[in-house]
Amino acid sequence: MVNFSIIDIGKEMGSKKIEDFSKVRNSFIETLNDEEYILFVDSDEEAPKLLLELCSKIIYTGIPYFRVRRVNLVDWKWYALGNPDYNDRLVSNKVRFHGRVHEAVRPRRPFGVIDAPIIHNHIGLTRLPLPAYYFHGIRLDIVPFVFRCYVAFNHFVASVIGKP
Repeated sequence: MVNFSIIDIGKEMGSKKIEDFSKVRNSFIETLNDEEYILFVDSDEEAPKLLLELCSKIIYTGIPYFRVRRVNLVDWKWYALGNPDYNDRLVSNKVRFHGRVHEAVRPRRPFGVIDAPIIHNHIGLTRLPLPAYYFHGIRLDIVPFVFRCYVAFNHFVASVIGKP
């Protein structure tokens, strides 16, 4: 079994303004020993008991990090748009974050996937909820992204060759 700790950067940093989130995350990663992980949870997120139990049962196999499923809510309401997504959250000392905001792990491969979700709740003003949008009777905000690209490409081809 691996050892892991939970870090909420907002609580750890207090009232300090964070200019570079990667730098802060990497400062915690650098303190890890081999076979230790950190589960990063943002201040507007919750790590359910199921996720914590699953993390505690992981057997160390050298996987540098795990992408954890995240369910996005707005004022505790679920929306199909953008759900679920996966984020680089359970990390070892073999990776580093890059990017000041919306940071990502490097190296990107290999990685593991954990499907027990983190709950991410946006409260207050946000760009959601967006109205549903349709294309030829198909509600596009609830179909996979690949299918939306396929539909858009077919629409483009049809408009070029002049077929409705």
